[in-house]
Order: sequence, then structure tokens, then C-alpha cells
Amino acid sequence: MKHSKSSMFLMELIIAILFFSLASAVCIQLFAQSHLISRETVNQNYAISHAQSLAEIWYATEGDPEKMQSLLKNTSTADGTDLILMFDKSWQPISPENPLDSSTFYIRLINIATQEMGDHQKKAKIHVIYRDHSKPSDSPHILYTLELIQHTPIRRGEL
Repeated sequence: MKHSKSSMFLMELIIAILFFSLASAVCIQLFAQSHLISRETVNQNYAISHAQSLAEIWYATEGDPEKMQSLLKNTSTADGTDLILMFDKSWQPISPENPLDSSTFYIRLINIATQEMGDHQKKAKIHVIYRDHSKPSDSPHILYTLELIQHTPIRRGEL
């Protein structure tokens, strides 16, 4: 009789330990997933903020890449039309001449491509792109895209 009670108690204890270990494994996965979602949300918020700031500068300079580059620090242009800004993992601007130093493991690019639509209208797209340079096989991932259209008024003497 004693042997049967102790084996039953041992079986209950094993089942309780199994249940708690499964519950803790699920909780750990939930915490890890919530951390990843939180980091992605923070990056997306920074991407939106930088894209909106860049859009305001684009509107103020009427899409002129030279004027925009003179207003912004640490920028470079690709083929004279795309403006590129680079950031480190904590969204601090970094120099385009040396983007891959030891403290930077990924960069974010903000590209602006302006095209003339005729009738004094300009169109641009701002892409905030994420790329992890610690993983060479990682392809760029677009965090946020903002499309801009600006109608520039006809100035005196242009008619």
C-alpha cells in the first residue's frame, strides 16, 4: 500500500514538473517574440520620423538634391539624384565615407529619387531601407516608403 502511494505521488510530481516546464517554455518564447516586435516597432518609428523630416526638407528645397545635401550632414548622392543618409544601430547618423566601422553592424539608407511629371509637378519616393551588414547574405529590407508630390508654382518671368 505504501509503495503504491509513493509511486502515485512521484507520478503526480513528474506530471506537474512537465506541465510547468512546458508552460515556462511557452512563456520564454512569448517574451522573446515580444522583444523582437518591440525592436521592430522602434525601428519603424525612427524610419517614419526620419522619412517625414526628409520629406519636409524636400518640400522646402523643391526637390533640389544639392540644396538638400547642403542642409543635411553626412549625406551622399548616388548618380546625382538619389540622396543617401546612413544611420547606425541606434539611429545616429554616420559618415558615408566610412559606414562599416567596428561599432556599426547595420546601416539604414534613405533614398530620394525625384522625377519631373510636367506642368510644374515633381514626384519623389523616400525609402527607408534596413540591411544587416553582419550577415553578408542578408538582403535589404524596406522599413518604410513615403511618396511625395509637389506642385511648384509658376514664378514671375517663367511664362
